[in-house]
Amino acid sequence: MKLWTWHKPDFLLTSGRVDHSQSKFYQSMPTLPPAYDKLAGHVGTDQIIWCYSQSNEHIKIPNDTKVEWVLNVPSDKVLAIIDAWVWERIIESGACPPSLREKWAYEAGQRDLDSNSYVDAKMQEYLEQPPPNGDWWKSLFVDRISHDNTTVLIEHPIPEIWVEQDGINSR
Repeated sequence: MKLWTWHKPDFLLTSGRVDHSQSKFYQSMPTLPPAYDKLAGHVGTDQIIWCYSQSNEHIKIPNDTKVEWVLNVPSDKVLAIIDAWVWERIIESGACPPSLREKWAYEAGQRDLDSNSYVDAKMQEYLEQPPPNGDWWKSLFVDRISHDNTTVLIEHPIPEIWVEQDGINSR
């Protein structure tokens, strides 16, 4: 299974340990530590590498020094496949699929409504939706990659043989 992941240049996927507490994102979101703890319980480890299932999913932001790793991971070594938008609901990030925002902006234009107000109202409705099964965790894990925002979790560290490109070198 071909996967993509982005990390700081000094972080090695093939050795060491993952320390989520060093992440600014982890430090800034109080919902993340308990969510990571619960996720670790589900997958059996806290040594998790988050991977994209498509090469174009990572959004590069200005001054981002992260480098791309391209991996070829045996399917039986995948810890879990998760719905990334359900994860966003679990950690209460306030994010939603860009396709929904685009749809709402289009609807506002079709109805001659103020786009910002309409999109904001629809976003609020989206964020207030209850989990389909009473608990977002019940919807987090999926059987296969089925859309652009499916995230694949693998265990850190990985064997060197899985690395096709390590952010600096292609192999």
